[in-house]
Amino acid sequence: DASQAGEGQLEISINEGEVPNHVQVVGGGRCLVSFTPDVAKPHLIDIKFNGETVRGCPFVCPVADTSRVNLSLTHLELIPVNQPSSFHIAVVGGGTAELAVAVRGPSGELPVKVTGDIHSGFTAEFTPVLVGAYQITVDYNGRPVQGTPFVAKAFDCTKVSVGHVAHGI
Repeated sequence: DASQAGEGQLEISINEGEVPNHVQVVGGGRCLVSFTPDVAKPHLIDIKFNGETVRGCPFVCPVADTSRVNLSLTHLELIPVNQPSSFHIAVVGGGTAELAVAVRGPSGELPVKVTGDIHSGFTAEFTPVLVGAYQITVDYNGRPVQGTPFVAKAFDCTKVSVGHVAHGI
């Protein structure tokens, strides 16, 4: 937002000009900047106005390759209440990364226990307590992993009743 900066030229550089960017002027001295990273590594973004570095610049924009994360959630389409449900998360290629798992059910956020490591993979476990939909999200370095959010539906077979059966005909 350069609306209060006066007349001038805005310069945006990503990784010292190695990564092309697109500037969309939205009006009133404001712009949207976008770029498409070709490698999953932190990108250095530098913004200048009339040749002067803008406050807060340069800054690092983390870029994660979420395709490195593999998980299978289809076995969680229907899950029983009051029993632990779990799924495995594998990160291909290892390395350091931030993995975040969240499960939100009819009564709000559920505790999720994540165990394991980058080499053997992680296991996420949660226990639904109410019948209903549970939204599972997995983020890798702050970005949603493909296939999430995923909705699991919890059921309670103890709530099924069989009425009186009449004598046969």
